[in-house]
Amino acid sequence: MKRFFLFLLILFCYQKLYSLELKYDSTNEDKSNYWIGLGIGGNYFGPTICGNISYTINQNIITIKYANSEEFQFGVDNTNFEKPSIWLKEFGLLYGRSFRKDILLLSVSAGISYVSGINRGQNIQDHYYEKINISTIGIPIEAEAMFEFSDYVGAGFLFFANLNKEKNFNGVMLRIKIGSL
Repeated sequence: MKRFFLFLLILFCYQKLYSLELKYDSTNEDKSNYWIGLGIGGNYFGPTICGNISYTINQNIITIKYANSEEFQFGVDNTNFEKPSIWLKEFGLLYGRSFRKDILLLSVSAGISYVSGINRGQNIQDHYYEKINISTIGIPIEAEAMFEFSDYVGAGFLFFANLNKEKNFNGVMLRIKIGSL
């Protein structure tokens, strides 16, 4: 049920962003931009780092994405934590729409991704759990608010999610962009 409501929310946001096309500045017609984005943030089980390469033409964005999430564990000997540690890697291709107003860039994207990693299964003994290998196809979803400080540097917030049959995850991160904005 949560997946259905998340899907409806993303569909609503995409439709609203698409309807902003009426306010699109036609002086930027056929203008293309490209950039590299680097981000750090977190999801419900630990920190996430992300790198992406994006290309835009008019209001269309195409992104190639890599993200790595690992369970946060803090300790000297690491003996009091549940084993195995949860971690996920995501490789994705996304398509989206954007709206630019002065220095603010808003965008919504979705696509297809490959997700791999390790999840924790049933309890075996004390803090040890079954190790479940993950290898699946997912649907990555991103919503971003970016402030451009110059024609080459920007920073902002990215809200992300991945819907898949093995281990859904979502989170937020701070991301910087470098390139032709």
